Amino acid sequence: MSIFLMNRFYYISKPAALKFYKLALEVSLNTCSKIGQKLKATAHRAGVTLQDIGKELDETSKGTVVEKWIIYWKTTYKEYTQVGIDVIKDIRDHPFQSIYIALLSAAAWQVYKINPDERHYWSAVLNSANDIALLPKSLRKPQAENYVKFIQQCHQKGLIRRLNLLLASFMWTIDEENYRYFGKEIKYFKFPYTFPKIRVLDFGFMNNWWVLNYIMDDYDVAL
Repeated sequence: MSIFLMNRFYYISKPAALKFYKLALEVSLNTCSKIGQKLKATAHRAGVTLQDIGKELDETSKGTVVEKWIIYWKTTYKEYTQVGIDVIKDIRDHPFQSIYIALLSAAAWQVYKINPDERHYWSAVLNSANDIALLPKSLRKPQAENYVKFIQQCHQKGLIRRLNLLLASFMWTIDEENYRYFGKEIKYFKFPYTFPKIRVLDFGFMNNWWVLNYIMDDYDVAL
């Protein structure tokens, strides 16, 4: 009821509502302070300290969800503290090994950050297609042109997928018929890796798609 009245009052006058909220907050704080003082006075007259009250609360919370929650966080804190102490001790005992692990972890993290995603792949394919389209047919490298066309056809059919390995990525398709047709068109090109019903189109690593880069090398030289 009070919340409803405060909301109604807010829409009537915003400055007045702010003053009302401030006054209500002060009243609440004063009320809590008075209650705390009364509890302290009552405990003092009864000869009981706040520590005793805390112990009594611990006793009453035994077997409840609150106790389990407290035990869980205490155990977690102790375990992580012990792990931190052990790590610091290992670093002091094996400094060179620790440096090697730190450098290796930093390198892995950097490789993970620049692992090319699917958007990066299609951007590279689009740039390659535009580069080829700007050339006259007499200067286009057939291998590069047919490879990009094949990727575009598979993309239009929704057959291309990406496999994310965190540090590297694979682009692959399962359309075996199109793959065979593409193989007949370009007899001197073979995919580096093939699996049953799966054709790996490209390998992404260190912010590069290596198969596409290899095929697009000298794309303006007709062989």
